[in-house]
Amino acid sequence: MAQVDIGKIKIVWKNAWNSGTAYTVDDAVSHSGNSYICIQAGTNQNPSTATAYWSIMASAGSNGTNGTDADLLNIASTAQGDIYYNNGSAIARLAPGTASQVLQSGGAGANPSWGTVSSDFVRIANLNVTTGSSVNFNSVFSSSDGYQSYFIKIHRHKPGGTRWLKFRWRDSGSTLTNNYKWKTTGFRNKGDNSESTDNYHGHSQAFIPLTYWSQRSDGISFVTIDLGNPSISSNGHMILASAVVFESDNGVLRNETGGVRDGIATYDGFEIHDSSTTNFTNMDVSVYGIK
Repeated sequence: MAQVDIGKIKIVWKNAWNSGTAYTVDDAVSHSGNSYICIQAGTNQNPSTATAYWSIMASAGSNGTNGTDADLLNIASTAQGDIYYNNGSAIARLAPGTASQVLQSGGAGANPSWGTVSSDFVRIANLNVTTGSSVNFNSVFSSSDGYQSYFIKIHRHKPGGTRWLKFRWRDSGSTLTNNYKWKTTGFRNKGDNSESTDNYHGHSQAFIPLTYWSQRSDGISFVTIDLGNPSISSNGHMILASAVVFESDNGVLRNETGGVRDGIATYDGFEIHDSSTTNFTNMDVSVYGIK
């Protein structure tokens, strides 16, 4: 009876190609990240170049070495912070933005980008004060920064002794200590639940008061200050300050103060000053720009 050789009936996987192994038809190997099937028996026939002996079954990624995500997406760089996106025709790289920038969408049909958050109310400066009797903010006001006015918030002020806070303008690194006018109205809810209202004013003073009554070291106060852009001389240099002080056995003290410095001038900063040389023990001051 005649014998018929039907050959192999399935692919035989031979693992990684070896130059010393004799391969026959339908043997399959891996080499340089690709998979090949033998189409002609042979030995030492490199699958990458010996196309008469091998036919490719499956191809690796772009660099054909490790099959990583970078290979699969055809990514040229894998730097930390990179973002990859579809630009409509290919995978594109968006390099990291600068600190504090945010990722912004351009909408349908546009690529993403890094941008700066724009707001009509932005904190532009902050200091936490634990030493010294004054805190200075220099070059925080500008005629070209787009802000029409500013807002100052003094949070959790605690003095080192029985003191009160004062406000002064600064310009080019110097504190201005004359020609201030102010008017303050104080409201006191005393510890015995009685109330009082007091009015005070100052002319040609060296400061504008923020907390008019002396605050004890065991009390805590909060102050807010509204002001126009003082770097523009036509704005005037008025401030409106509101302060609340609480002392457990002396009740709640509140005062509203309006103040101005005479003369046409421009200022780029300000000073918050303790009424003595006693150091602050804790105070946080923030400056916000308002468009």
